[in-house]
Amino acid sequence: MLPKNQRVTKKLFDQVYTLGKSFHTPHLFLKVLKSKIANKNLASVVVSKKVAKKAHDRNKIKRQTLSLLNPYIKGKKDGLQVLVFMKKGGDSITFRDLRKEVDEVWKRVI
Repeated sequence: MLPKNQRVTKKLFDQVYTLGKSFHTPHLFLKVLKSKIANKNLASVVVSKKVAKKAHDRNKIKRQTLSLLNPYIKGKKDGLQVLVFMKKGGDSITFRDLRKEVDEVWKRVI
């Protein structure tokens, strides 16, 4: 789990969603916005009920995804604001495959 000061706030969420650049993989959808004002990276993961019905499954997916994003986000001062959305079928993906997708999409982000 990311600390509160490293998460995208509700106020910034709409801004990142509308103005951010989109990146797709088979199970992930990313919106990334580079901020000129903020010098710290912010991230949030969204897993809808369409992806996983049970809350503990959604939370597991969020924890796994954030743990994979952590090396890219934490400690860097690029000013990136990242939203990660899980697509349908994201509940059946293995952690290893999720890691490959996050690495693949992050190479395109930077």
